[in-house]
Amino acid sequence: MATAQADVSDEAEVEAAVSEVSDRLGTVTLVANIAGGSGPGFGLGPLLAVPPAEFRRVLNVNIIGTWLVSRACATRMIAAGVGGRICNVSSQAGKRAFPFWAPTAPPRPASSC
Repeated sequence: MATAQADVSDEAEVEAAVSEVSDRLGTVTLVANIAGGSGPGFGLGPLLAVPPAEFRRVLNVNIIGTWLVSRACATRMIAAGVGGRICNVSSQAGKRAFPFWAPTAPPRPASSC
């Protein structure tokens, strides 16, 4: 088992973390994107009161981060000629409305794992 820490919204950190884990374990073939967040400082509050920078942070972690991790791992899977699985996990906030959580609700995944 290997772990690596990275800010999923930072391309360089994601690449470094995936590279580090790949060096220790070989090509990553199973990926679960489960990063996310909610609460003060992460899009919680009345829609009109959430600052643009905070909303961008929500998008960067929930959407851009999912894409960056998936891309980093898929690139290596393809280069190694191996198959793999990538599972993107959403929260309950993507299925129903919650008061004061409008900015943090991720889109529902197109398909399940």
